Amino acid sequence: MNFIFNNTFIRYSLNGIFLNLLGFLTYLFLTSINIDPKIAVSLIYMSFLIIGFFLHKKYSFINSIKYPSISKFLIVHISAFLINLISIYFMVDIYGFKHQYVQVIMVILVAIYLYLMLNKVVFRKNNKPNNNDSF
Repeated sequence: MNFIFNNTFIRYSLNGIFLNLLGFLTYLFLTSINIDPKIAVSLIYMSFLIIGFFLHKKYSFINSIKYPSISKFLIVHISAFLINLISIYFMVDIYGFKHQYVQVIMVILVAIYLYLMLNKVVFRKNNKPNNNDSF
């Protein structure tokens, strides 16, 4: 749980709150005009992928390597997308839960998964010590 008490996680969380709130409101709007939840999630993932890369590179992981791998970023996000999509399929289409509730839970779970993967795989730290990254 040490990752909770560092500035990188706080910056990631603030960016994530902004992106996820905007994404969830977009999701609710799209599903309210009768777009299938799986299609809505797909549209949102594609749209927010590019925005997220630049926000996280500039603000969340500012002490990371200079040129993070876009291919690793895409692989991590595709895996997160598949986790989300498969969860919606099973929880909504198979088990009959309301898609809004499933998506709220998945936003949280996928955000944690993405932080861990982005922090360790895509935006890994420089080898230089930095005293400003923890409280």
